[in-house]
Amino acid sequence: MTRRTAWWVLWVFLAAGAAAGQTPLSGRIDVDSTLTAARSPYRVSDSLSVGPLARLIIEPGVVVRFATGAFLRVRGELRAVGTATDSIVFTSDATFPVAGNWGGLKLQDVGHGRALELAYARIEFATTAVRGTNCEPTLRNCLIRDFTESGIWLTTATFGAASIDTVTLTQRFDTAGKGVGVNLQSAAKANLRGVQVSNMRFGVVVANGCEATLTGCTLSRNYDGLLAFTENGYSSFGQSGVAPRVLTVTGCTLTGNTRHGVLVGWNAYSGAYSGSGTAPTVQVAHASAIALAPLVLAGCDLSGNGDQALYVGSNAQPFGAMVKAEGNYWGAADGRGVPGVIHDHTDDALAPMVDFVPLLDAPGGSLIWR
Repeated sequence: MTRRTAWWVLWVFLAAGAAAGQTPLSGRIDVDSTLTAARSPYRVSDSLSVGPLARLIIEPGVVVRFATGAFLRVRGELRAVGTATDSIVFTSDATFPVAGNWGGLKLQDVGHGRALELAYARIEFATTAVRGTNCEPTLRNCLIRDFTESGIWLTTATFGAASIDTVTLTQRFDTAGKGVGVNLQSAAKANLRGVQVSNMRFGVVVANGCEATLTGCTLSRNYDGLLAFTENGYSSFGQSGVAPRVLTVTGCTLTGNTRHGVLVGWNAYSGAYSGSGTAPTVQVAHASAIALAPLVLAGCDLSGNGDQALYVGSNAQPFGAMVKAEGNYWGAADGRGVPGVIHDHTDDALAPMVDFVPLLDAPGGSLIWR
């Protein structure tokens, strides 16, 4: 098929049904194309894909509705940039939509430096809203909500890191307390800034050879705020038994979570990903747990969690290692009681020590030594 013919086929899909109030869209896009606000809303009745040589631009104000099980797969470029007053919406076409109605956005094997940009967009009622494999997406000023698995799921970064900036992820209705906000697996790389995650089973998961920085993020009212672990014994997500390589958390708020603000351990239950069933049991006594993870916490508010502010499991770092958690607020202005909200070597001889001194006397406050 020539590029001219491919464009004509796409035009037929766009033109047909426009008079009925929505524009049908499906098949494969192999030439540069634009979804315009004038033809919105669009309805994707089956899988829609963007070929490796094509670019899809979505204008501000466009609404794309997906039939049950439909999804958008991108192997080329995607630029969906709305505005603060005219956002782009990816949603279900069901009369009464629920989480898991459609398959989300699948960004797959997009070459280094190619544009994958989502800004001022709302993505809702998907299984996993954004799933990226071997790509470098940029997400900013987006709202992602009501999904059954993960809001953002990234894996296998060959080149640069994903940029996730000022994105809100939350659950409502029957998915409240389920799923993972940002799920980094199998050597993913991501920089999170100003991300807000609430009402999840896990706010952010970092595992299996990943590199991640969290700056100014808020992970509150989840079951666990941040989970760093090795998935030992499971191969479905790759690199079984490999810990995160870099995990730096600065200036973040990890408060009001049901169990832990930060949990470092080894997960033996795949329910952590699907968000289904009861909360997964996190094992913390396995020799290969987080042996390579240089976890750094600084300038964070870790107060008001239901169990520990920081739980570091057995063998979570090499024996005798020290977890750097200096300059954080733990919930007490004078520092008293801080050891009681940290699980480390004083609770388990095989766990590393946590260095939490100096600490802050208030969120964003002054350093004190106790």
